[in-house]
Amino acid sequence: MRLASVMFGVMSALGGVALGQGGLIATKGVYDFGKRPQSDRFSGSFELVNTTSEPILIERVVPHCMCAKISEFPRRLLPEQKGVVRFEFATRQFEGQIAKVIEVRFGEGGVGRLMLTVQGDVVPAWRMEPSVIQLGVLAHGKTVRVKSVLNVVGKESFDFQLSPRTHGVTVSPKSIKAGTGEIPVTVTLAIGEGRRGAVVAEIAIKSTDPRKPEGDLQVLGFVEGDLRVTPRRLSFGSVKQGKDASIVVRLRSSSKRVFRVTGERTGGLVLGRGLRGEAGHSHTVTLTLQRGMGVGPVRGRYFLRTDHPEEAEIIFDFSARIVKP
Repeated sequence: MRLASVMFGVMSALGGVALGQGGLIATKGVYDFGKRPQSDRFSGSFELVNTTSEPILIERVVPHCMCAKISEFPRRLLPEQKGVVRFEFATRQFEGQIAKVIEVRFGEGGVGRLMLTVQGDVVPAWRMEPSVIQLGVLAHGKTVRVKSVLNVVGKESFDFQLSPRTHGVTVSPKSIKAGTGEIPVTVTLAIGEGRRGAVVAEIAIKSTDPRKPEGDLQVLGFVEGDLRVTPRRLSFGSVKQGKDASIVVRLRSSSKRVFRVTGERTGGLVLGRGLRGEAGHSHTVTLTLQRGMGVGPVRGRYFLRTDHPEEAEIIFDFSARIVKP
């Protein structure tokens, strides 16, 4: 994508003309398809011009993404001759602004390069808002009902399926036929007496159109017993790109039971300090969001391991927004 960004900047400065090495140009180097829905397919083209006094042989035209397929391109262009590269493009499961590169290789051995860009805005077929509901600390023996809204573009049919590890949960409606607009969805959780630990409701949202992407709705909570953890959700807020951000997490046994923090399981975005310390009835761990991430929202999960019998692994959902310095 960095290559696509660089080439787009060059083409913008030249009024949309893409320059190749060796005198091959595209009269318009960016194909903007505007707004299109997910799983859409369409055709487009680029016009090439040989600006040299010699014939140019085009060896290959290579999309940098499996979303594009080349259907036609000229093998040879005489001086000042024009030719057309035709392509087919599938928006697939993309979402939001995208830019994909098509590379034209020409000259003896394909040493010449001309970069073309297909870009536009892919509109999601549907969106669950919110898709993750954090309930925080819950009381056992209670029934909790939460609501979300499924926003549907056009008309779609869906099935809601509970994951195998989801217990004591019902969802209404169980399916939607030819739904459109804003559709309310209710999730009911029955928190059993004596239940302790994480409460996770995972509902898969599947369109009956196999081309459309799947999604899910998650409802998360926790029934605390002896082990108290503060906070259980990590919100780093806005973080300047290239800077660290940290949150201090405190673990405490209300009965002063002695336990250890034994390690972590992480994807590398968040790392802990203060792990594997001495046994005690309280611990402090500093969790740090690592540098090197691009601008935009960041979400994920971090797992802290203990030898406390109630929670061998504490799950933290984290979020942040990386902003320019």
